[in-house]
Amino acid sequence: MTDEFRESIERLKALRRRIEKEIEDIVTKIAPNLSEIAGPLITARLLEKAGSLERLAFLPGSKIQILGAEKSLYKALARMRRGKRAKTPKHGIIFLHPFIRTLPKKKRGKMARFMAAKLAIAARFDYFRGGLDEKLAEEVRRKYEELRR
Repeated sequence: MTDEFRESIERLKALRRRIEKEIEDIVTKIAPNLSEIAGPLITARLLEKAGSLERLAFLPGSKIQILGAEKSLYKALARMRRGKRAKTPKHGIIFLHPFIRTLPKKKRGKMARFMAAKLAIAARFDYFRGGLDEKLAEEVRRKYEELRR
């Protein structure tokens, strides 16, 4: 019984790795700048949530920042309308990125805003121009190092 369970877990892990590899291959072709900054899996989630690369390219950085946290945002706004205190979300899907997740809580919002702005620029590069621009990813890394100190 436990051997069967272990085997099925291993099969599922292998399947997940294959799917992640396939997503990585596709996303790096479609959106090289986005996947360079955010990573292929986060890029795929952003594209899925936005609907397409075109729609993502036309979103402002502030919307990209909270993509995936809409439910939390609308709950907070509803509480505010009733006159209660509420915290609006600082990040949605991009919270999965190690540059945001590993920072202290007080610095996460700043990094999320910066990264969302760079992701908006990267999405526009990918949609309108294509090709990889390493400067964007380097700026994000520099900002992370700066905030980590």
